[in-house]
Amino acid sequence: MSISMVEVAKGAGVSIATVSRVINGKGGFSEKTRRKVEEVIAELGYQKNEMASSLKKNFSQSIGVIIPSVVTNYHGLIVEGIESKAQELGYSVLLSHSGENGEYFERSLQSLAERRVEGIIFVSIQPNQLQFDHLIKTNIAHIFISSQSTDFNYPYIKIDDYQAAYDATTYLIERGHQKIGMVGIDKKDAVAGIPRIKGYQQAMMAHELSVKPDWIRHGDFGVEMGEVGANYLLTRYPDLTAIFGGSDEAAIGAIKACGKRGLRVPQDISVSGFDDSMTALLSFPELTTIHQPLYQMGDMAVTEIIKKCESDYEIVSQMVPYKLVERGSVAHKSK
Repeated sequence: MSISMVEVAKGAGVSIATVSRVINGKGGFSEKTRRKVEEVIAELGYQKNEMASSLKKNFSQSIGVIIPSVVTNYHGLIVEGIESKAQELGYSVLLSHSGENGEYFERSLQSLAERRVEGIIFVSIQPNQLQFDHLIKTNIAHIFISSQSTDFNYPYIKIDDYQAAYDATTYLIERGHQKIGMVGIDKKDAVAGIPRIKGYQQAMMAHELSVKPDWIRHGDFGVEMGEVGANYLLTRYPDLTAIFGGSDEAAIGAIKACGKRGLRVPQDISVSGFDDSMTALLSFPELTTIHQPLYQMGDMAVTEIIKKCESDYEIVSQMVPYKLVERGSVAHKSK
């Protein structure tokens, strides 16, 4: 496998933009930096890809990002990671939207292709057959964040949503909760919704606890549906002692529903979330939640795209680690 400019930059402790300037003799660096970069080039055996350099002249030194139409704190952290790493490496970012139901996917893809982006990062999007075929025809390097498919072979970066939900539910059970509801979870979402529901159900069954189908209130991961789902549960099943939000926003909605009923969190009922977005810290009390390394996922995606563009590197899918963050929204249930 050929050595990429990314690896040279890492070895020399400089940006890719600096490595590029040294290789192309454009100036803007110290003599010390030049010597260091050239030493690493010699050590690693880096060879400039003249064909890639020629082709690169037709591109815009930019990376496209396509996200759903609704930008949440979740998406914001990922995009922040993307933009920070791209700027560090001398690239700009072009942001586009796929629409709530993917209705603008092809339009956004075409627009980015016409702008000659060097790669595209898709966030929380699962393409259908026509959309995927369109993507492949563009021949643009791509990677998906928080998406995975058994139908299409595309590289992705995500956590294990099933196991994370299993662990989050187990955490509640180990603190004495046996009647646990779930709110704000999209049952049609094969990437995050279905795995999180299954993780919750399996954890309950593994501890020999029953799960009523009605305890799972479906929604779109948003605050409003979290509140609607929690209101339903609190009305029909007042003996529930904990609510697991399918996202931090859904958990915030559940806390709102509890507050309007005079229920204290966590003294009267516990609530946990999923994602560890900024929303988790804006909650009162702050949310116990599953932490996804959202910023780092955006950073990783940019690095993979640039390595692909500057060498014959093949992007590989990555499952990244998650962790449960304990804050103030979950209490031990007294027996």
